[in-house]
Amino acid sequence: MSNIDTYAQLELHNDLLQAVIDQVNKDFGSSEIELKWDADSSNPFNEFVSQAESIVEHLLLTNTTFLKSALYRMDVFESKLRMAWTLDHKDQVKRVTELILNRALQKVLTRRMYKQK
Repeated sequence: MSNIDTYAQLELHNDLLQAVIDQVNKDFGSSEIELKWDADSSNPFNEFVSQAESIVEHLLLTNTTFLKSALYRMDVFESKLRMAWTLDHKDQVKRVTELILNRALQKVLTRRMYKQK
């Protein structure tokens, strides 16, 4: 499991993906925004990523202040965000979502690493 370093590699690791979802939900800190994992759907991983992108797109269009505050709380690298803000809308949504999911994964993996010691 230690060779996982991007959210795209989580497709076959349901327990780790659930931990990432829980972390993102905690980091957003809003009962209005909640990612869910539906293991019974035909392609649960892609549906999860699509759901995350939809939330990011909604926030980019309706509440950028909340999104930027959440990204700060998540401790997403500012330099990577500056680059994401320069992209067109569609690529911006994908990149910001990627940054959120990768940062949550990093937190989960770090927590698990120290928990094992």
